[in-house]
Amino acid sequence: MSSFDLQKRYFSGWWLVTVIVLLSAFLSLGAVSAFPSVEGVRLVVSMTARVSAILFCLAFSASALHGLWSTPWSRWQLRNRRYLGLAFAGLQTLHVVALISFATLAPASFETAVGGIVIGIFGIAGYLTVVVLALTSFERTSEMLGPARWRALHRSGSYFIWFILVVAFALHLLRAPSLIYANVEMAMLLASLVLRHIPRRQGSTQDDRRVTRRAVVRS
Repeated sequence: MSSFDLQKRYFSGWWLVTVIVLLSAFLSLGAVSAFPSVEGVRLVVSMTARVSAILFCLAFSASALHGLWSTPWSRWQLRNRRYLGLAFAGLQTLHVVALISFATLAPASFETAVGGIVIGIFGIAGYLTVVVLALTSFERTSEMLGPARWRALHRSGSYFIWFILVVAFALHLLRAPSLIYANVEMAMLLASLVLRHIPRRQGSTQDDRRVTRRAVVRS
């Protein structure tokens, strides 16, 4: 099997989701094993948050980027948009498990890190939105909703998740403005929003449908 075939197999579709989630789970176990105290759990919280944000930006900007520049990368990104979203949901689940472990091991530190009950409520609402979007990313559930309601749900849900992520990284930057990863993640989130509001090239909508039609998630 050629390197191209390996890339096409393991970096597309369900293989992409599996590789990302399993690799993240493996790294999380490694962090907890290397640092058995609460520090290991905090590393998992940080790692899953950073990777999740990258996956979200890739899914959030896929159609817009392809609408501006049709390249092999943008076609791959658009074709795997739903799978990137499902991988994001998987990473967010690991993130929630790590947060619960953090709250159990060090309640006082957790409350300080989270930033209060209001932020916690927004975080819970954000995760529930992620779950709803993931469950409606399959052909059967999307057909049950219908095209118009599905688009409205995923559009509003994705913007809400974007808002939650921006608030989360903004809080990090307020505490430590020099954090490189938080600045990079914030820049990616803002760039993905800007991309969605730049006028697209002519015929990009039909091209989007043609590319994504081949990548419908079968349930």
